[in-house]
Amino acid sequence: MLRALHEEHKLSTCLWRNVVARHNRTQADLVDQLFNSSEKRLARALLILAHSEKKLPPKRLSPA
Repeated sequence: MLRALHEEHKLSTCLWRNVVARHNRTQADLVDQLFNSSEKRLARALLILAHSEKKLPPKRLSPA
């Protein structure tokens, strides 16, 4: 893995971006837990879910 990270710059860049993004989300979640009420945390979680849904292609739902 270390050799691949040293030789494949695209791989190492992608890995570091993901690590930093995860760290930032973790820090934001910690601050959210410490300073916001449960209602605000729920609203934030719903907004994050709504934002992630926009990246996916729309699904067609059929009645069961």
